[in-house]
Amino acid sequence: MAAGNDHDISQLNSLIEATLDSAQGYQDAAEEAKASRFSKLFNQRAAQRHDIAERLQARVKAHGGDPEKSGTALGAAKRWFDGLKQKMTGDDASIIAAVEAGEDHVKEVYQKVVLDEELSDPIRT
Repeated sequence: MAAGNDHDISQLNSLIEATLDSAQGYQDAAEEAKASRFSKLFNQRAAQRHDIAERLQARVKAHGGDPEKSGTALGAAKRWFDGLKQKMTGDDASIIAAVEAGEDHVKEVYQKVVLDEELSDPIRT
C-alpha cells in the first residue's frame, strides 16, 4: 500500500468486500426467486453492485493499493446472506425480507466508512 493512503485503502477495501457480498446475495436471490420480475430485479441489482465494486477497486489501485477481489468469507456480510440461503426454500416474501436485511448491513458498512473521521475528504466524496 502507498504510505499515507493505508487507512483510506483499508476502508475502501471494506466497502469492496461488503459490495461483493451483496452482489452474491442478489445473485443467489435471483436464482431462487419464484417470480421472474424479482429474478430480473435481483440480477440487475447484482450487476449494479459489481459495477460499484469495480469502481471502488479502481480507486484503490489509483491510490497505490491492492483492491479486494472477493467478498468476505467470515464477516458479517457473509453471515446475513447465509441467512438468505436458508430462507430460499420459502416464498418470494421471505427472500425479499432476507435481501432487505442484507441491504441494512451494507448501509451500516457504508455509513461507518463515511463517518470515519480519519478518512480523507477525496475518498469520502
